[in-house]
Amino acid sequence: MNLQDTFHRSFLKASEGAIANAITKMIVKKAAAKGLVLTKRQRARILAGVRAKRIDSSLFPKTKRSVRIAFTKRDIAKVERMIGRALAMLPRLVHDESTAIATWSLPRLHESWPERARFEDGRRRSFEKHIASWWQHPLDMLGMMLTITNELTTTLADEARQSSSAIALRSALFRLQIRACQLGYEVQTLLAAGLPDAAYARWRTMHEIAITALYIRERGEVMAERYLAHHVIEAVAAAESWNRHRRRLKTRSVRTASVRRLQAKKAALLQRFLSNYGEPYGWAAENATEKIRSFATIEARVDMEHWRPYYKAASLRVHASPQALFNRFSSYKSDVLIAGPSVYGMADAGQGAAISLNQITSAVASVEDVTLDTIVALKILNQLALETIDAFVAVQRRLERAEDRRRRKNMRARAARLRLARTKGTN
Repeated sequence: MNLQDTFHRSFLKASEGAIANAITKMIVKKAAAKGLVLTKRQRARILAGVRAKRIDSSLFPKTKRSVRIAFTKRDIAKVERMIGRALAMLPRLVHDESTAIATWSLPRLHESWPERARFEDGRRRSFEKHIASWWQHPLDMLGMMLTITNELTTTLADEARQSSSAIALRSALFRLQIRACQLGYEVQTLLAAGLPDAAYARWRTMHEIAITALYIRERGEVMAERYLAHHVIEAVAAAESWNRHRRRLKTRSVRTASVRRLQAKKAALLQRFLSNYGEPYGWAAENATEKIRSFATIEARVDMEHWRPYYKAASLRVHASPQALFNRFSSYKSDVLIAGPSVYGMADAGQGAAISLNQITSAVASVEDVTLDTIVALKILNQLALETIDAFVAVQRRLERAEDRRRRKNMRARAARLRLARTKGTN
């Protein structure tokens, strides 16, 4: 059943009913004024006649004298007012009818969903096989990088436990490294599912982590302490925001005692690191008067500002930017809006993930006394990153050439059909 048609019929029925009821009420009133009192059954017959647009004497009871019912302009105006009042109730009707239809439909959708879910799952698996037929090699290369990085991180963490120096620096970098690895797996999973724009948005976070790691690594233990402790500043802001909106969210507030403890910790940190530490990027300030207003400043200080165009392009996939509506990796040279997976546009996210993973691993590894095993692992990762980048780019170019050929072929076929149609038309 088409729900739109069902609702449309209900809406028309209600609208026509309001008009018919208004006209019938006026007829009954006019008949009563003439001394003709109608029974409930007779009123129902007249209403049915009005609905059918067939009103004649057969609808009225037989009388000894002739009764003539005519509508004046004033009567018509009254009917129009009655109809207006009835139509004013239609918004309520829309609510009631849509609620009734939804209540009726949802159990049937639940009942039919398992079959539809099997169909959707089969279609998804089929498309993922299509994606793999193009992208499996570069995705495997990225997976190899993630595995090696995980193993190297475990080795470095074991070595770090035996050292008592640069505790905050190690903690910050290893935490960032572990999060970057998880994000790398997210990028790989999203690409395998055909969601390149989402994967690129996750790379954006990987890039932020890599730049942050490089910034902290260059500035040492004190900067790492500032970075780790800044979670208190963010926790205070989050708790205050939560409590400010808790009534509209209809949820419990953060306990006053918890907020006060956080605020006391914040005050101690501001006294230790000075007032600018309370800013969003206050942890990155290198003196008491400096205010770092954006991530771009941190990016520039580690000589990575040339990544800004890519970072901004990835930001489009995170925010509600209008440009993101027209600039999608999943749509190759097309204005077609794709709501689901696509086989196009995997290269930027894939190679970005490989580069960022390599950057942060190098930053983490450089904290410890570098062993021969670590040097070899870093060189392997660096070479593997270059190969992964080349693999993603090669597939993207091959896919674009194939799509260009397909479109040219379709254009030639359409042109041939048009020529044939014109030839038949002239004959």
